[in-house]
This record gives sequence, structure tokens and C-alpha cells, in this order.
Amino acid sequence: MEQNRSKRRRDKYNPYILEHDLKAEIYKVDLIDNEGKYISIIVPCEIYEVLEDSERKEKTYMNEYDRHIEHFELDERALYRRSLNKPTSVENQIIEKAQFEELRDAICNLSEIQKRRLIMYFFDNMTLKQIALREDCIPRAAKFSIDTAIKKLSEVIRKQE
Repeated sequence: MEQNRSKRRRDKYNPYILEHDLKAEIYKVDLIDNEGKYISIIVPCEIYEVLEDSERKEKTYMNEYDRHIEHFELDERALYRRSLNKPTSVENQIIEKAQFEELRDAICNLSEIQKRRLIMYFFDNMTLKQIALREDCIPRAAKFSIDTAIKKLSEVIRKQE
């Protein structure tokens, strides 16, 4: 059978499929019976058009649902999480970005040793012993470099405020 219809989106509970043979002008409805067997029924044009109109309305509803309706339940926990995770304002986003850029610039202005050890400690989650082994120094020297870097960064942050 030839189909002169665009492919329709169907709800999973839609129990039928419409078919139309253009040459023979035959309208069919394919159904699944209660035993799970497919049955094809030839129907008059009027019934076919009513079913097709119903499919169009169903598609419209499904598209509306997908585009405009929130798709999860709002229980107390979800509402509580939403209240805690309030979106930041544009002004706060700009301030945070500026602070981040200043902090990044301050890290870039550290000596290479301080920068490298600070990154290993905070971003790579390495211990002082691991840093000392990699840097071929004692853990106390690694700690001193990291503490000095933190002190310099703290001064930059205090100046920002």
C-alpha cells in the first residue's frame, strides 16, 4: 500500500496504524487484538478521516506537551533543591568572572615553581610527599612554596574587595 501521509508521531498507547492505497482508494486500519495478533480492517473514507484527524490532534498535543510543559514531578525535595540553587544574576556572573580572571592572572604571575606546586597540590590533589618526590625536594620546601603562593593570592583577593 502506498502512503500519501507524512510519518505521524504516535503515542505508545495508540492502538492502530492508518494506511491508504491511493490507486485503489482503499483505507485500512491495522489493529492489534487482545492476543497480540495484527488485524487489518478496510474502513470507509469517513472513518479513516476521523481517525486521521484524531492522529493530527494527538500529534499537536504531544508537541505542545514536549515544548511547553515541565516534565518532572515537583515534590518537596525538588522544590527545596531549586530554592538552594538559585540562578545567579547577570551582575554576579560578571563579578565572578572578573574575580576568576584576576585570580587566574595572579596565579600566572607566581614563580614557575610556586605555580607548578600549587597546581599539583590543589588541582591534581597530590600530597606534599608526592610533590616533593616529583620536584626532587623535601616536603617542607614544597609546603613553603605552596604557602607563599597562597599568601600572594590572598593579597590579590583582599585588594579586589
